[in-house]
Amino acid sequence: VVSGVSSIFTFHRKTDAGRLKVQIIVARRSPMEVVLGFHSTCVMNVIAYDTAYCLFPRATLEERRSLLSWSSQGRSKRRAEGLVKYAARGFRMLEFLDDSELWQSEPNRSFPFGPRWMGDPSSWSISL
Repeated sequence: VVSGVSSIFTFHRKTDAGRLKVQIIVARRSPMEVVLGFHSTCVMNVIAYDTAYCLFPRATLEERRSLLSWSSQGRSKRRAEGLVKYAARGFRMLEFLDDSELWQSEPNRSFPFGPRWMGDPSSWSISL
């Protein structure tokens, strides 16, 4: 069980291209507590009733890179399985950023520094 999660509903659909899977995760309290507690940045995405958000769009959607989140609870088996799953999906899982990335100017950063929120200038958002 993931901290802060009340339920997980999984839906499958067969298509000509293969089998699609969508999971709806229901939070006990704050959805952001759950999202920000996940293993890495590639899964820090939210669909609200009116907007879809991606906190790290350049890294997630363009570069297929994911920075490990140290806010998630330790090095559990579940966390390790999540990292393996996304690595198998083509994501490069990063424990740290290299020095060259730390010195990039803000508009060019794949992993922006400082306070963040859904819909901030570094996020990707699309109205539904």
